[in-house]
Parts: sequence; C-alpha cells; structure tokens
Amino acid sequence: MRVAVVIPTCDRPDLLPRALASVAGQRRPPDEVIIVNDGVRPVDAPGARVVRSGPYAGPGAARNVGADATRADVIAFLDDDDEWLHDYLSSVLPTLDSADLALTSFIKEGSGGERVFEKVPPTTLHGADWVIRNQGLRGSNVVVRGDTFRRLGGFDELLSCGEDMDFAIRAAEARVSYRRVAEPLVVYHAHDGARLTSRGPRHRQAHRTWLAAQGDRLGPDQVAAYRARTQELFGVDPGPPPSLVWILGPPGAGKTTWAKGHARGTDRVMDVDEILFWRDGADLGVRTAKRHLASMVRSVEEQRPVGDRRLFVTAAYLDPEDLGVLGSREHVIGIVPARTQWIARIERRDGYVHAAHAEEHTKWATRWGIGARAADAVGEAGA
Repeated sequence: MRVAVVIPTCDRPDLLPRALASVAGQRRPPDEVIIVNDGVRPVDAPGARVVRSGPYAGPGAARNVGADATRADVIAFLDDDDEWLHDYLSSVLPTLDSADLALTSFIKEGSGGERVFEKVPPTTLHGADWVIRNQGLRGSNVVVRGDTFRRLGGFDELLSCGEDMDFAIRAAEARVSYRRVAEPLVVYHAHDGARLTSRGPRHRQAHRTWLAAQGDRLGPDQVAAYRARTQELFGVDPGPPPSLVWILGPPGAGKTTWAKGHARGTDRVMDVDEILFWRDGADLGVRTAKRHLASMVRSVEEQRPVGDRRLFVTAAYLDPEDLGVLGSREHVIGIVPARTQWIARIERRDGYVHAAHAEEHTKWATRWGIGARAADAVGEAGA
C-alpha cells in the first residue's frame, strides 16, 4: 500500500517545518510527501515534492492539486499549521483494509502549549449531520483511498469554507465505507496568525456560497441555526439560502459542472453562453442588453415562493457589473482557475485554446482574481 502525504501551504514558512517534522517522525513513514504551494512565497521542503496551485486558489483546490500529483493507493492530508503524533499513520492505515475513508480524533494545543482533547469524529457518516456544523473532518485528519477520492471529485474548489463538511456529505451519500479512529493522534494548533477561520467580511461570501451549494438541505430551523452560528463565529450573517445563483467566469472554468453537481430535485441550470457571445468594445448597447437579460431572469425568479426551487445561471460573457443590484435571495459566484489548470482543462475539452477564451480568462484573472473569490466585489442587498 503506497501512501502519499499532501500538505497545502500558503505563505506560512514559519509553520510548515513543524508539520513536515511530524511527517518525518512517523513510525510508518509515507512513500511520498507532496507540498502544494498556494501562495507566492517560495517553499523550501527538502525531501518533498513541491507543486503549485493558485496562487490563492483556496484549500479545496490546493488539496486537489496535490492529490492529482500522485497515484498512490492512499492519500493522507495535513494542513501546514497542524501536526501528527508519531503513531498516526501506523494506527490509521490498518483501518483501510476494510474501509475507504478514515477520520481521526484531535488534540487542541493553545498558544501557551496546553493540550486538551478537542474533537472526535462520529462513528458513522450521515450527511444530514454535517449541514450545520463540522462533526470532525478537517484538512489534517483525512486518510482516503486515492480512487475513492477521485470518484468523489475531490474537495469542492468553490467552497472557501465548509469544503470539509461538503466532502463528508458527499462521502455519506455515496455510501463510502468509513472507519473512525477514536484515539487523538492529530494536533490542531490554535494560533494568532492568518488562517481560513479568521474573522473577516469575506466570510459572508464564503458562507453564502456554502448555502448556495447545500442550503436546500436545510429546513427553516436549520437555516436559522446556521446563520446564528456563522454570526457567532465569524461576525457576519450569510443571509437566507440563495434561490437564484449566478455562476460567472471565463469559458471552461467549470461553471456548469459545478451547478449540475449541486442541482437537486426541481432545481434548474440555465446555460446562457450562446446568447452572450458578444464583445463589449465601445458598444454600450451590448452591456445594456445584458443587464436587461439579468433583470428579466430576476423578475421571473422573484415571483417564486421562498424555497420553491433554485435556478443556477451559468455564463462566460456576463460580468458581475452586468447584473445590477442583487436581491436578498441572489448570490454571485465567480470561478477563475489558475491559468495552467485552465489551459489543461480547455485543451482536454476542445483540443486547443481559442484566442477569445484566452482573452476572457486574462480579463477575469486581472480584474477579479484567481479562485472562488472573483465575485466578492459585487454588492448584495441586505437579507
């Protein structure tokens, strides 16, 4: 059984050595160590292979890039600010003789060095248990068979928060065989440095994207509980689950794939690329026509009862400013893959990269950034 360790890191060179030392100290050493650099600063990791994502593509994308870089039988993920105890791999790997996914309990270490027993994953996976709070799957305690990880599609790269909860939900729905290791063998470090869970306004965008993906699973009481928990932890209210979701970005970004992956029941996906294959240039009438199209879609969807069904609108030639002011039940997601990943995806799909597509990617990457943060600047009406 070949084992690869995947460690995403993002401009935290002071923390990474501790994680690497914990891997090097394993009683059962891994066969391969892959560092995924999602930042801009160089990474020094002797004995490990360094690959790139992003920059700043996000945790899901970084882990997926690392998983794509190996064909090991088993993939073990570790965040750069956490560490494993010496018996981690030797204790967890035997569980995969009869399972495809294993989760391990956590110890939490505070800034003063004190350690407490912190989180125990559940004995069985039930998707409904994960829609409000994380039950014990994080980036440092996941060990999964490589073929299972690929069959599940990896982590959702659009979710800059909750990608771990989403992975657990999809694993439960796919009936992935699962085992829990109750012994706490992973150390979660609480520190004052930058981390994904740090408070900030970006959490509104991140948690509305989570609700766009999973909100139809939640009843009214669960929605209220989710909003209250997000307010308590991150200081923002993500609002109600969006019923009209605009998914924008360059051609080949994966917009329709993401929408179809999250559309359930009576949800609909509208691909409007064909009628939007226009170049703005100096013709202001084109932008006016786009805004009229957005208003027309909005006026129809606003007439539907709350919770009726969702509409995902995917478009490559529609910019966030073409939408006008969003209503409280709307949300905008922008997908801009890193250029190397985007080129590979386009070439697999079309066989070549069209000049107009390349121009559109450059525009999005320059104006809105890489990853799922592309639409952050779009204003949304209050809930």
